[in-house]
Amino acid sequence: MASLIRIALRKLKDETDEIYLNRAIQTFALALFSIFVPIFLLKNNFSLNLAIAYIFYMYLVFGIASFYVGILQEKIGIKKCIMLSTPFLILHLLFFIFPFHFYAFTQLQKHLFVFFTGLTAGIYNALYWVSINILFARHAGHNLGVKIGILAALPSFTAAIAPFFGGIIATLNARMLFLLSCILIVFSIVPFFFSRQDVIKGSAFYINKYIIKKNLNLGLLYIVQGAFYSSGWIWLIFIYTILHTYFSIGSAMSVVYLASALVSLFIGWLIDKHGNRNVFVFGCISNAALLILLFLLYEYFHFNAFFVFLFSILLGLVAYPFDIPIFALSCRIAKHNASIMVFRELFLTVGRLFVLILAFVIPLHYVLFVSAFLFFLALLLTKNI
Repeated sequence: MASLIRIALRKLKDETDEIYLNRAIQTFALALFSIFVPIFLLKNNFSLNLAIAYIFYMYLVFGIASFYVGILQEKIGIKKCIMLSTPFLILHLLFFIFPFHFYAFTQLQKHLFVFFTGLTAGIYNALYWVSINILFARHAGHNLGVKIGILAALPSFTAAIAPFFGGIIATLNARMLFLLSCILIVFSIVPFFFSRQDVIKGSAFYINKYIIKKNLNLGLLYIVQGAFYSSGWIWLIFIYTILHTYFSIGSAMSVVYLASALVSLFIGWLIDKHGNRNVFVFGCISNAALLILLFLLYEYFHFNAFFVFLFSILLGLVAYPFDIPIFALSCRIAKHNASIMVFRELFLTVGRLFVLILAFVIPLHYVLFVSAFLFFLALLLTKNI
């Protein structure tokens, strides 16, 4: 069996192919269940604040653990960190597979459940994302924009299919969804067992005033990007208040991923051809305009399922014009200074938590409205992107 796997994996030409395969399989597995976790909690009698707290704990632990992942990579290697992330993700999933009687949970038990699921998800994310991003940046080589486009497109296409089927499976048996995801996640790391291990010196990031001051504008840009990522979770919970069913929510998120996949390759090509700036400006303005329009429609008109799917398409189309140029800039820096990916995660965490704290205290559509103005802030911070 192992020899057959080795033969199949020889078709993978280099590390970027391994990353593409891993991202495609793992994104499919995660998209089957991850978008449904807050919805699963809400449907099992957890409050809205607890559903948001799950995301908050996950991102808080993600940010803190990222600092130590950079140090760990210098000791055991990048690919081993990626593989080490898998047990934490499996453990995270087991919390949802185990037949808890959620409706019988006391308030303390609900808080503990949310904390430990957020904790395991955060450790997984730190081990996986810091490592995979450094690995990609080091091996992407020429035509970086196109390669980032592929890196975005392949997972987006698989993610576009997953929520649709995930919605069907979750409707029948939500726990079966988590079990299927476990199996796929184990398969996703197989390529890394049969390839050379990378130990990259310089991935550890040590905080000091000089580095923070030197990269302050970049750090502030990452804060805005982190807010952008958390806004995606707010959008998910927001549409749950309108659509209510797993299948409808899964279909809406499939539309988001499909729209993103369709534009990602083109965005990557544009960046290689014309640079980051024009693409980034379009991404900032279009995201801000859509969120402001969404707020006005919700506030003054009847925001129904039609608008949910319309805005899912539009937001999916404009997500990568904002996101890919920032990641391309990070990869160029990380090629010579891997610790920038740890620096990035620390500042992303600030933006992510800022939006989630807002979600605790103001209505969700107001959170999206505030997020719109952060895109204008991003434009002011990035004259040289």
